Amino acid sequence: RSGKRKKRGGVLSKIFFSFGVTLAVSLPSALGLYLLAEPAAKIIFRSLQGEELSTLVALIKSFSISAVTLSLTQTSSACLTAQGKPFCSALATSIGVTVKTLVYVLLLKYTDLGVFALAHATNLCYLVAFFIGLLYNIRIAVKADKGAKAYDNHSGAGR
Repeated sequence: RSGKRKKRGGVLSKIFFSFGVTLAVSLPSALGLYLLAEPAAKIIFRSLQGEELSTLVALIKSFSISAVTLSLTQTSSACLTAQGKPFCSALATSIGVTVKTLVYVLLLKYTDLGVFALAHATNLCYLVAFFIGLLYNIRIAVKADKGAKAYDNHSGAGR
């Protein structure tokens, strides 16, 4: 042994670990937002009652999924930036925003969802941005892991 610490796992395993930690924090947060929407709305907006309160509670519940999808999108973006590919992150987010805008316009025009159309379009935006970012992350990480393995094999570093 040369005294150097052996690298545990490749880039891809570190990315998936990051997503696991993100889910461990964001899923309970989303669940909390969903389950505690009404009591929180009543405490924060004491003057709201009736239909206004029920609309706010329904909106909070609709947006609660964003706690997960936005967190995953941000983690994906951080992983891409750490790999030296911030442009991929920006591209994924831009595509997500474009999808959000189109879906929002279509839902407003062809449904009676009203303000809830924004919640659905926002959730879809983050989901699209996350999946595109995930694909970029996997592609870049696999290349990095293959390059590191080839280097280790060629240089004898892994022996």
